[in-house]
Amino acid sequence: MVVKSEQFFHAPEIKEAKGWISKGLNRGTEGILALAKKKLFDKEQLNDIKIIFGGGGHCEYPYKTAVLKPFSGQLFKKDIYPDIIGMQLPVI
Repeated sequence: MVVKSEQFFHAPEIKEAKGWISKGLNRGTEGILALAKKKLFDKEQLNDIKIIFGGGGHCEYPYKTAVLKPFSGQLFKKDIYPDIIGMQLPVI
């Protein structure tokens, strides 16, 4: 059986769900980064951040795009390009 997310990748419902996920991830990531920056003694330390992506279904949009967007926003003096670490696929 093929589920709707795989069969109808461009269906309006799927696009809407991805937009909702993206918006939430973006806000959440920006909030966490702002809080971390506020608590650090050396604010520039946040520039050396690394991001680990893991879990089933990880894809460019909405996940990676939404999480990386705050790094080129108003929280940083210049755009930050964090190291991205992907989790290795399990060996079967």
